[in-house]
Amino acid sequence: MLDFLYVVIILVYALLVFSFIVKEYIIGLLAGIGMMVIGIYMAIYGVGDIANFLTRGFAWINIGIGAYVFIVGSLEKIDEII
Repeated sequence: MLDFLYVVIILVYALLVFSFIVKEYIIGLLAGIGMMVIGIYMAIYGVGDIANFLTRGFAWINIGIGAYVFIVGSLEKIDEII
């Protein structure tokens, strides 16, 4: 059976792709926050029983992509409102 972390990762990335398809920035912001939370969780606890440099690298990549998506989505939403 799939671990809960794997299911959450798949759902967050699917949410990100869905937000790109429908051009909805709020969904993208939620996906960005989810990616940052997943990255923090993976940096602390690792994936399953594995906590090495590979999982920490993947965690930092998730945090970086999530922060980028969150910042760019926020700026686009602000430009849309103004």
